[in-house]
Amino acid sequence: AVGAGALYCFFWAFGRMPLADVVAIGFAAPLCMTAMSVWLLGERVGIRRWSAVAIGFAGVLLMVRPGASTVQTAALVALLGTLLYSLGIILVRKLSETERSATIVFYFTIGATVVFGAMLPAVWITPSGADAALLVLTGLLGGVGHLLITRAYQLAPIAVIAPFDYMAILWATGFGSWADMDGNGNAAGL
Repeated sequence: AVGAGALYCFFWAFGRMPLADVVAIGFAAPLCMTAMSVWLLGERVGIRRWSAVAIGFAGVLLMVRPGASTVQTAALVALLGTLLYSLGIILVRKLSETERSATIVFYFTIGATVVFGAMLPAVWITPSGADAALLVLTGLLGGVGHLLITRAYQLAPIAVIAPFDYMAILWATGFGSWADMDGNGNAAGL
């Protein structure tokens, strides 16, 4: 439920804000995860790991430049998604004490399929062949990514893995720029 809630919040925000902005808000997750790991899991976090998380978060704040324009409903929903995602990682870390990565991902996938499948009749749009292929590819890559992330959090403390989330800003900025280009490789609208 926590993971499905996080997904819903992020997808909702993606439809209402630029991709890079939603991802940037999501960069509060390493800070949240690290703090939650101390409180909920009893993990020890040294000054170097807190420093890595703080430096990454400061970089995000510098890029996002939060102000009155940032505080909008979509931003708050993205922040809720970030908190749910962080809690989900804590739960994965706890579950990994007794469960395999594949088991955790399998049950998450089944649960999310049931939850989002129930919503499907209200929002269904039949995809074209190319869109369907991209959706299948997205599902496969997402599944592999979920397995890898789950395994990483099994092998190392949250404070070690969480700062790697900051690499996503490079991907989000690149994909966001690519999506804004016209068919000739020019920025749309120029």
